[in-house]
Amino acid sequence: MKYKIDNAIEVLSRTPIVIEILLSELSDNWIYCDEAPDTSSPLHGKAVQK
Repeated sequence: MKYKIDNAIEVLSRTPIVIEILLSELSDNWIYCDEAPDTSSPLHGKAVQK
């Protein structure tokens, strides 16, 4: 398949919905965990404050 931006947009536009569905029922231990200071939360995409 030859790359076309319209095909990429079709898939990428669904990405936020898919991520929310995958993370929506996980416990807070998964959602708000961090591996080091100033790392990101997968659900909110910003640094987790302890």
